[in-house]
Amino acid sequence: MSDKLLVALSPDSSAVKVAQMAFELSKTLGLTGLAVAIETHKGPATLEHILPNVRVNYPALDALEEFSLGDALEGYISKAPSVVDGILHSVRELKPALLVMGTQGREGLSRMLEGSVAEGVLKRCPVPVLLLRKGVAVDLNRLEHVLVSVESDPGSERALEGAVKICQQTGARLTLLHVLVGSAMTYGVVYGGYPPTEAQNNFAQWRIRGVGLLERLETVARNLGGAELQLETALLETFDTSVSSKILTYACEHAVDLLTMSTSSKSGLDRLFLGSVAEGVIHHADLPVLLVGPAAQRNTVSAALEPTRVDQDIQTRSR
Repeated sequence: MSDKLLVALSPDSSAVKVAQMAFELSKTLGLTGLAVAIETHKGPATLEHILPNVRVNYPALDALEEFSLGDALEGYISKAPSVVDGILHSVRELKPALLVMGTQGREGLSRMLEGSVAEGVLKRCPVPVLLLRKGVAVDLNRLEHVLVSVESDPGSERALEGAVKICQQTGARLTLLHVLVGSAMTYGVVYGGYPPTEAQNNFAQWRIRGVGLLERLETVARNLGGAELQLETALLETFDTSVSSKILTYACEHAVDLLTMSTSSKSGLDRLFLGSVAEGVIHHADLPVLLVGPAAQRNTVSAALEPTRVDQDIQTRSR
């Protein structure tokens, strides 16, 4: 397993704050902190190691020196045809256990989602991606409550695995949350009456499956984390599709410090930028969100980050 954390620095003033939070998290998890600035160019992808205390005329990296983070985070410059290629090339070369990225808040994040950076990174990144939103104060030195939103897809187990490891390293308690869409109670709230017999049967079956899912994943978590893991489960109900708001409300009411969830190539990322649960969560979350995409679920660098044509002649230099 890798012992490194990589933070992708944005070219604006938020880079230092994101780097500071990433450094805090690297200490909390016992990982070596790395920072990379991205420059787009037309040539093949390259990765340059920046020696400590060297000014390189890259605002994001030079700012780290000003805030005494230059020695704390090992600096790199990745040059590639696009920001996505630059980030993924850095991941491929440095092989971190976790990638950290900042977002620009609701409006900025919305623009990012409408573009290709987040989508491209999440689809192909072979490691989990932690999104930190600009302007949200987060103390990553002190993680006490981790929430995993689980569904009946294989990715939930991958997200759970990462969450358990974090809890083992930090002593945080872990909650497994499943949101059930459709129940007799929520039907009555919406329509003011009792559901028809057929609907009642459907609701009963869905609830049985939801409870069974939580019981199965609770066993998985216990097997991974052992008896010392502080573990609980929660089953919420909604009649409409406001699953993301249910998740975030629960996180707020229960003082969650970190939210973890998965996306999958079939039911997650195909909808991630089309109004899915994952998009709703990261669009409105006031806490760090750790996303495990399809490539991270496979966890194979070669398959997830197969070089594009411009990557064939990789040139890695050191300053």
